[in-house]
Amino acid sequence: MAYGDPSLNPLGIEEEPIGYQPDPVAIHADRVVTRTEDEAITHTTVTGGTGSGKSTTLKELVLHDMNVDKTVFFIDCKNDPHMACSLAHMARTHGYEFYHFSVSDDYRVRDNPLGPATYDPLAHGGVSIKANMMLGVREWDSSSAVYRENAEAYLTKLFRIIDTSISLGVLDRIDAIDTSQGYFSIFTQMLDPVIFNAVIVEMNNDERAKGIRTMASEINALVSPSNRSRQADNTKHAQTEYKNTMSGLMSSEYGRWLKRGGSVNGRNIDVFKIASKPKQLVLFSLEASNPGDRGTSLGSMICNDLTNMSGSRRLA
Repeated sequence: MAYGDPSLNPLGIEEEPIGYQPDPVAIHADRVVTRTEDEAITHTTVTGGTGSGKSTTLKELVLHDMNVDKTVFFIDCKNDPHMACSLAHMARTHGYEFYHFSVSDDYRVRDNPLGPATYDPLAHGGVSIKANMMLGVREWDSSSAVYRENAEAYLTKLFRIIDTSISLGVLDRIDAIDTSQGYFSIFTQMLDPVIFNAVIVEMNNDERAKGIRTMASEINALVSPSNRSRQADNTKHAQTEYKNTMSGLMSSEYGRWLKRGGSVNGRNIDVFKIASKPKQLVLFSLEASNPGDRGTSLGSMICNDLTNMSGSRRLA
């Protein structure tokens, strides 16, 4: 098909034969390499050394989606200010709504005068989805299968307790917990044994919470210092690990933006709502150059959130 077909997205110029070409005559040097719409909805891997044009190619892919009014989610793990400025400019010139999750203290994206937006990774999804999202913030191997199982059980129970407490208004009656910042903040606070026990005490005063109190008692029994079973040790380890990870995120440069609303401009990234609208561009700028960076954990949550959003749209 000839270059210029609007259904094709140019990726670059062929410098060497792509694939096996038995006939030298069939080699088309300097031809434009394209990606079809069918290929665009699967996966495209762009590789190359520094300065080879990866970022330029990615921006071309975004530009093609903009030309057909598609909504775009972009995760930049290098926190590149040039990428942010380019995407913001593209959004403005194409009439797109631009949302930017950024941790920059000195925000200088001229084409985004409204500034960064907030984001709550746990704003959507049921108990199992939230538990799986949290399990995804670390890597697992075959040797940690039992620990993973116990961590999943702990997280599942904790999220069920949180959901029930929210629905019954229990959390709103506890001064020690702040419910105004969204679900991610609530989850982080509930990992603190002191706050968790305060919730349990308040549940004891609410007959409607009778069923969930049993589950809370099971967690308390497992995290008790006197319980030395393997399941108890794994549960205590999981509680400590997630408390440290989430508290670290909330106290880092990301923390002030990891909430529901509350930004200077009141803008919030809700991937489920944004995905249902045309001409939206969302950029997550993260520092995730090393596996142990907090940006890596957050990037995992964002990817899970986007996957859950895509799955819900396919089922709708």
